[in-house]
Amino acid sequence: MRIWSIAAWGLLALGAGMAVSRPAAAQNDRNTSPAEAQLDPEITTAPLAGTIEVTFTITLKSALPSGSNVACLVELSANSIQSGTAQSLSYRESGIVYVKSSGTSASCTVAIPYAWALPADSSTVLNDLEGSYQIIASSASAGVVSLERSSGGTFLVLTNTFPASGATTKYAVPVTL
Repeated sequence: MRIWSIAAWGLLALGAGMAVSRPAAAQNDRNTSPAEAQLDPEITTAPLAGTIEVTFTITLKSALPSGSNVACLVELSANSIQSGTAQSLSYRESGIVYVKSSGTSASCTVAIPYAWALPADSSTVLNDLEGSYQIIASSASAGVVSLERSSGGTFLVLTNTFPASGATTKYAVPVTL
């Protein structure tokens, strides 16, 4: 049984009335520990910046009701922990695109720009990057939004290795609903 967050239902409701594809709405929500203010400035580097682009090819096992929407949500989490001091930094980015389904297929691309000031990797610093997704198919009839199908998972896990700064890094994710 999948547990849905209020945010996921909100995204579903917002997407139900969308008739066209929308650009990704990237959000930067910097979460830091109280110790972050005490990070040694010598170990903090210039921001790592770029774009992560995820293209979903969605196969629908059966066609959705006419006018159905598909929401493609991507979330990125970049984290840094200094062993010995337990100081940490955490960055969250997200993007969403709404598209109409077409028969038994749909596709969407979510691009998320980012800029993170993480300490350099070392024997005492552990940096990681995780990417997850949620695909939600919904329909609306007489003002009532119905969840038709959904799928989610992880498409990216990197430890002490990040995409090159300034690059657009692309991932392709096949999804079956």
